[in-house]
Amino acid sequence: MLTVLKISRTANCGIRPHVKIAGGSESKIGSWPWMISLRATEYPQHLCGGVLIHQKYILTAGHCTYLFLPNQYEVHIGLHYQNDTNHFVSPVKKIYRHPAYISTVDFSQTVYDFAILELERQTDNQFTVICLPRLNENINLREKMNTTTLGWGITSSDATGLSNTLQEVTLQLLNGSSPECTQSPYGRLVVNESLQICAGRMEGGFGTCE
Repeated sequence: MLTVLKISRTANCGIRPHVKIAGGSESKIGSWPWMISLRATEYPQHLCGGVLIHQKYILTAGHCTYLFLPNQYEVHIGLHYQNDTNHFVSPVKKIYRHPAYISTVDFSQTVYDFAILELERQTDNQFTVICLPRLNENINLREKMNTTTLGWGITSSDATGLSNTLQEVTLQLLNGSSPECTQSPYGRLVVNESLQICAGRMEGGFGTCE
């Protein structure tokens, strides 16, 4: 059975209270109000990131939703430090995965890797939602366009744990057939540019993974 969710784009989406900091550093507190931390009820540490797309729905990576049952996940919104206690928390009511998603160790073949989480508690306009493209909207992605990546992940290869603070880094969109996108220690990658994007920095040392 195919489930269709219709989530309307709000007029005040994408409004940020602070100016961003460019380039691999700690973000300003409150500068990304739609950023969320996905965790498990019995595992309080950050598992995956995601964004608030509606007062009751979260967009996250599909591969993050197979670890636990829906009611064993929690969504944390409005935090900067991982150990913040004064923020919004809601259990997950239901998980909607893309029916064409297939989990594979070859990330170049991983497409449709996203899921929608329905919250048990609605945020009631406490937080700004992110803007998403409208259906059939041309967002005009182009090579060398700057993008921003956020997360509480490991910040270097010698780090002993996750970052305690929300980090951000500016990355450029790269040509999917360039060596920076196709070469890896695990073999040649193939970027399907109709479904995937490749982003990084030509000088290296910046990205979503270490």
